[in-house]
Amino acid sequence: MSDSPPPTTSTADDLLAALHAMPPAELQDLLLALLPSLPPEHLQAVTHKARHLLLRDFVALLPPEVALAILARLRVPDLVHAAHVSHAWHALASDHGLWRDLYHRHGWTAHAPPLPPLDAVFQPRRTQDPLLADPPVPRSVASVPGTRPWIPPPVTVAHEDGCPADADLDCWPYLFQQRHRLLRNMRHGTPSLTVFEGHREGIYCIQADPFKLISGSRDNTVRIWNLRSNATTHVLEGHAGSVLCLEYNATHLVTGSSDRSIRVWSVPSTHDDPGGPSWEGPDDTYRTSTILHGHAEAVLNLRMDPKHHRIVSCSKDSTIRVWDWHRGACIRALEGHVAAVNAVQMRHDTVVSVSGDRTVRVWDLRDHHRGAVHQLVGHVRGVACVAFDGTTIASGSSDATIRLWDLRKAGGAPVPAHAVPTNGLPVGYQSTVPGAAVAQLAPPPIAPNVSFAADDFVFFAVASLLD
Repeated sequence: MSDSPPPTTSTADDLLAALHAMPPAELQDLLLALLPSLPPEHLQAVTHKARHLLLRDFVALLPPEVALAILARLRVPDLVHAAHVSHAWHALASDHGLWRDLYHRHGWTAHAPPLPPLDAVFQPRRTQDPLLADPPVPRSVASVPGTRPWIPPPVTVAHEDGCPADADLDCWPYLFQQRHRLLRNMRHGTPSLTVFEGHREGIYCIQADPFKLISGSRDNTVRIWNLRSNATTHVLEGHAGSVLCLEYNATHLVTGSSDRSIRVWSVPSTHDDPGGPSWEGPDDTYRTSTILHGHAEAVLNLRMDPKHHRIVSCSKDSTIRVWDWHRGACIRALEGHVAAVNAVQMRHDTVVSVSGDRTVRVWDLRDHHRGAVHQLVGHVRGVACVAFDGTTIASGSSDATIRLWDLRKAGGAPVPAHAVPTNGLPVGYQSTVPGAAVAQLAPPPIAPNVSFAADDFVFFAVASLLD
């Protein structure tokens, strides 16, 4: 008996139309009657496909706001896995607002850059009649409908992952990834090591950015190193003693020395390094623009206030001086410490100083008629270093402790938030102490990890913490 010919396309279409027209109950009975006649392998394929027909992507069916609220309750590893489920899930799991909330939920902070002017954001199209041109619509935070519009940054150079090159607050998934990677590598990673040779004696101070490193030495010089070539590009001479401290920005370099002077060096503005000056011109382009005299002994530490053209310095002579570098004059001397002032920090008009007299002092530069606003006592040996973010002070001492002080407590009077041994303070450390607020020290901005030693070399771990 010969096989019957296969049904034509029109016959198959007519059959499907007849099946769709059947009531669901009758169609179900018909399918149940047909299934036993199928070979086992075909029956298995039908069962597999039928199982998938019962699945529903509830996230894609929900409004984006509800779906994001659900994803926000996931742990970070689960959220990363969710991004690989489908294109719709990936778009939701990559939402910038979602990662911004996760970033802050971890207790991390970020400094918001000033918003660009509206005329820089909305540029009219060039047409014959500019008055008829429509401004472009800003792109959204993510490709999910209903998210808030996002103002594009002034710099449009992109990272490999598509985030802007100045991804400060405009690419939260990237920010979260970098902060998480930095903390993980600081705790468990092994930084790579690069050795810079050139100084003839010990190195006392360094500062670095992604393009250069500047070091001050006991050999009375300041060296500028190119982090691409690992070579010295400049040797700045002028101090008659060891260079003990330095700080620089895009236009000025300030150095303090055991010769009791402070030098302000002018830096030419060029385009060689993105976002900063070039340090690769001839040596004579880095001239000393101002020399400040006033301290009776070595200058141990200093900080710049470029907005008001001020420098705050501290000295072994137990004083703190505030300078106007444009006028080249000392505009105020802060006295009160009874031993060498080892370090200072400044935020706006508030100066924090630490000294060998075991105290931490807070000064208000707006008040010209009184001494220190606060004197913080707690360390049992000299205080060597200090950090200050505007509300919290961290002081490190030879007594092997770090103390955290909260300026917001007790009606403005600082109280010790906590004291911890200096041999084990983790990044992002926080603790609650009876009678004190939770104190937290935010990790530093993403930058190369720097260390130095008092010998003839600078030891520098080049940005491998993010590898």
